[in-house]
Amino acid sequence: MPDLSTRTVSLACGPYLLRTLTPADASERWACWMRDPGNLRLLNSAPNAMTRDDVVTYIKRFDQKSHLLIGIFHQRNGLHIGFFRLDIDHRLNRCLLFLLIGEQKYRHWRVTHAFRVPFVDYIFDELGLNAQKSNTARKAAMPRAML
Repeated sequence: MPDLSTRTVSLACGPYLLRTLTPADASERWACWMRDPGNLRLLNSAPNAMTRDDVVTYIKRFDQKSHLLIGIFHQRNGLHIGFFRLDIDHRLNRCLLFLLIGEQKYRHWRVTHAFRVPFVDYIFDELGLNAQKSNTARKAAMPRAML
């Protein structure tokens, strides 16, 4: 029987912290990320203008059981730079993983390299999943980041 309890994630990954997102994390900065059609392709979402309130609504859609939303924060300054979305299929014991680095200056392999191993360990060891699929619609960095 799969564990369907609510997940609260907090993973220190070198200079970054991965943690469960809450409505308090919604911001205009995040809304701007969601206006970029290139970013939305990575999330399988239709392009549309979003406000901070829309981001709050988006965050609330995640039950943190089968659909997890995990923020990526720079530990030194607390800057929210992106997020992971995990859609878990408990029946098949696998997840579909989406990654969005919203802050342009953090879109390089050194960032993803810092959280790759701890996050993959979390997926397999803590969540107990057997497989992970990833969306790599646009960037070549995703396969390198999550292998």
